[in-house]
Amino acid sequence: MAKPCLGYPSKTAAAMAMIAAGTERSLVAERLGLSLSALGALVDDQGRPRRDARAERGATPRDLVAPVTISLATLEMLRPYARRSDMTVEALVRSIVDTVALEKLVDAVLDDREGS
Repeated sequence: MAKPCLGYPSKTAAAMAMIAAGTERSLVAERLGLSLSALGALVDDQGRPRRDARAERGATPRDLVAPVTISLATLEMLRPYARRSDMTVEALVRSIVDTVALEKLVDAVLDDREGS
């Protein structure tokens, strides 16, 4: 369940409200304690929640999630970061993977391309 943030029911709701009010994305991210890429995983450029944006493109609920196995050791390593971001480890993993995919950062994360 989402936790209140800055007087809103969730970080997503706070981000949506600030973007709708014309606040610059960098300031929104700073106020929420997020990186710009993490903010981008929450809301699109128009301030709509990412899940809604995907649904508008014709994605069905089944398209929105897929089971993925991650070792418990890896999840435990991520737990402090999730706590700092006020989210579950599972939500953090989804956010990281979404951000890497949306921002086309796979090569940078893997750092395995020649000439990089």
